[in-house]
Amino acid sequence: MRGRYWILGFLLLTWAGASSAACTSSFLNPITDVNWQCAFPMNLGGLISFGTTSDTGDSETNIDFPVCSCLRSGGSTIVGINVAFWEPSRLIETVKEPFCFPSLGTGFSNTKAGTLLGRHDTQSKAADKATTVQAHYYIYPIWAMLKMFTDVPCLAGNRIDGGGQDLDLAVITEVLPNWNNDLLAFLINPEALLFGNPAALVSCMADAATATIGAPLESLFWCMGSWPGVYPLAGTVGTTHIAQANAVAGGRLLYQIGRLGGLLDHGMDACGAVRTLIWRKKNYRFHFAQPVRGGQCLHFGTPTALWEHWKNQPVNGDNFSFVLFRRVKCCLGY
Repeated sequence: MRGRYWILGFLLLTWAGASSAACTSSFLNPITDVNWQCAFPMNLGGLISFGTTSDTGDSETNIDFPVCSCLRSGGSTIVGINVAFWEPSRLIETVKEPFCFPSLGTGFSNTKAGTLLGRHDTQSKAADKATTVQAHYYIYPIWAMLKMFTDVPCLAGNRIDGGGQDLDLAVITEVLPNWNNDLLAFLINPEALLFGNPAALVSCMADAATATIGAPLESLFWCMGSWPGVYPLAGTVGTTHIAQANAVAGGRLLYQIGRLGGLLDHGMDACGAVRTLIWRKKNYRFHFAQPVRGGQCLHFGTPTALWEHWKNQPVNGDNFSFVLFRRVKCCLGY
């Protein structure tokens, strides 16, 4: 597998000299550590559906008409059938030790990393209790990596608009100043003043209710159900529920990638991806892959009481990996 491994290698070598011990890590197996049920349902033409999940809100197919036609960049037209499915294409990991990459089975913990170090503060007064983590975002087109469905043009790596066929480390928060400083996060995204305050978060009660059935409200884009919200775009989360805090950090990273113009949504238009500065929460879901593979397919905001139990193991060092599935709507034809 190709990719920016030279960047990863440089980072690891740079920090190795100051590292005291290898971080807790276990290579993520793309076959056994993936909950394949999250790829369903798959819908053909809005008429035939294959598979189900436990997420009652994911019956939405985004298919309005069975037949589709799309104009290609060269001027030719493709005519086919609308299909919709969930594609495992990204991986997010959250770590307590900076520059630790547990999903790759490698990395180093650095006890002298200063403000980059994570924390889990349960001793302070209630208002100050928080969890701080770093997060990493991978291009992870599992089907392309396993050489599956290579003739299906809708999948990552096979699409005309690209997407990559190999594992690739795309974003690490250790080098993002705003992730490690709430004030800088506010300066870079000043809209946090509007959406990151207690008054705005009261409106998230509605999103919390609909997220319970797998249907988060797109209009409340700053909310993640009953979880802490997406603002500030930083790695400190105001909760001591470890699994929830790490899931929030993963959601914030995904949202921040969108705010930076790097999020392509494949669940909006069958003819191609749409660049979205504000995420559509319904088009993304995930499951815990490590340290324990989760049996549920979760939206960002699914009530914690439904899935948090037994997700954190004493030996994992408070490091988590999530396989991200995105909704794909595609015009399948020739």
